[in-house]
Amino acid sequence: MREVRPGLSRRAALSALLTDREHDLTLGAAATLVLAQVGLTAWALFTNWFYYDDLSLLLDAQEAGFGADYLLEPWNVHLMPFGRALVWVVAATGPLNWTAAASATLVVQLLANLAAVWMLVTLFGRRWGILVPLTLYLSTSMTVPALMWWTASLNQLTMQLGFFAAVAAAVRYFRGDGLRWAVAAYAGVAVGLVSDVKALLIVPVVAFLAVAYFSSGGIVRRLVGTVRRYWPAVVMGAVPGLGYAAYYASHTSGQTELPSVVDALEAVDNMLGTAFPAAVAGGPWRWTQKVGVAAPPDWAVHLSWILIVLVIVYSVLRRRRAGRAWALLAGYLAVLAGLVVTNRVAAFGADIGLEYRYLTDAACVVALTLGLAFLPVEGALESSEPRDPPLLTRAVPATAVVVVTALVAVSGTVSTVRYVNWWRDHNVGASFMETLASELEHHGVVDAADTPVPDPVMSGLLDPDNRVSRLSRLLPGELSFPEWSPALAVVAEDGTLREVEIDGGTAAAPGPIEGCGWQVDEDGLTIPLTNQTLDWTWWVRIGYLANADSPVTVEAGTSTVDAEVMAGLHDLYVKISGSFDSLRIDGLDPGVVMCVDAVEVGDPKPGGELP
Repeated sequence: MREVRPGLSRRAALSALLTDREHDLTLGAAATLVLAQVGLTAWALFTNWFYYDDLSLLLDAQEAGFGADYLLEPWNVHLMPFGRALVWVVAATGPLNWTAAASATLVVQLLANLAAVWMLVTLFGRRWGILVPLTLYLSTSMTVPALMWWTASLNQLTMQLGFFAAVAAAVRYFRGDGLRWAVAAYAGVAVGLVSDVKALLIVPVVAFLAVAYFSSGGIVRRLVGTVRRYWPAVVMGAVPGLGYAAYYASHTSGQTELPSVVDALEAVDNMLGTAFPAAVAGGPWRWTQKVGVAAPPDWAVHLSWILIVLVIVYSVLRRRRAGRAWALLAGYLAVLAGLVVTNRVAAFGADIGLEYRYLTDAACVVALTLGLAFLPVEGALESSEPRDPPLLTRAVPATAVVVVTALVAVSGTVSTVRYVNWWRDHNVGASFMETLASELEHHGVVDAADTPVPDPVMSGLLDPDNRVSRLSRLLPGELSFPEWSPALAVVAEDGTLREVEIDGGTAAAPGPIEGCGWQVDEDGLTIPLTNQTLDWTWWVRIGYLANADSPVTVEAGTSTVDAEVMAGLHDLYVKISGSFDSLRIDGLDPGVVMCVDAVEVGDPKPGGELP
């Protein structure tokens, strides 16, 4: 039991004791919420696996040396040295080590959660009210699609950590706690920037706090006063900030084509009119067959908007300066929508607005906004405070706030679990790669045709990383991809190794010699095909009977392939490029005769099981 502090009256001492108890219980509740969210995140991550771009990033890391050239190479317009470093470490720990990737992701999530608590406590104190924005941040499904897709989490999670840390440190600086806190705030921005250029948006958020809450007067006076008061921090960040912006602009290239006005408006409506309000209210409850795409019922979106409008109106009627907080959120969302419209809609369509990967950091701003609207900022010159008298006299009971917050949190958790289960069921890349690894272990070295993997495993947009020859490098075991082979295999859609069948091209007519077909000796022979092929890369199956082993040369299109034939009845598979309407077989040893009874030209397709 705490002792009563000397010099205080009994009533003041009791009040102080109760305040201390509230502080302790608040932090205890915050810690409980954080641990619960980390537990849910651990379940989600450790039942997950790599997806799409993750595999390409691992290939890059596997083939690159660890250095500045590798770390500073943009990935899909993302300058992400921290993410690349983490991928390199995971790649170095062993083939497709998802446990290492998930563990690192969980640690960053924990740090982001703790930073959120630090920000809320720093700005608003250890009071019960901070548990509402914290709960909504920890439970929202808005952050989950970026969490489950490892490539996205490498960008988004670190930015969340940087956002919370930068805001908390900046407020300490604004209160006059020393320039070191300005340095810490810029360090928070840097933490975000090493993963995603969007972390630059933290700077205007911090600037808004300085102008709106730590200054007074008209807008011009506020701006001038903020610069005068905090000019050391402004100067400190100007040079590295401009340097980063210049480097990013010179080393990355974004979308150059703008969408139509109709598509742009539809994307904004999807993003801000549907996806965002649904997630804030605990949705979206339903997901489509695309990665991270929300599909909330219309009635649920309407109810979400009603809840949001009621909260905003209530805050404005009950508290002075609450509108500033909502202005911050509205401005941030407008910038996010503008980025999506100018960089994604033309290439991917208006439905891109329903992907939460482009709204993830808005969850951080929602938590900050709720605190600014309903709680006083400690040490601020101007802050949210109760109206006297209030424009709405009847206050919402605290129990009602707790109930609504709990319902939204539970609903958000349900939406999260549904997404995790959906993602796990639809990530076919995991089963494909695990099956292929097992096949390689069972069969040893196998000659295989280098074909694209199914699109759900790796998109053709990531060619050549979507080819078996590339992805198999991530696995233990070995596949060989020769120009010719006596026994060729192909990887089926489920990852199993199958005997090859040649399908979809042309062939040679039956040969003129009964019982032999096309007879080839040391003088060679040109075998005509029934149709000319397109200019492509083809596989040719030559079915033959030879009287002895011999070297052989196969010519067609732009290819000349030196191979070998074996005595007896066999097949010879040869890769040929170009357009051609005949095939020449030459180069046999003197006295060697081949009877060719089949020539098939086409694409390799899975056939029967390998022996």
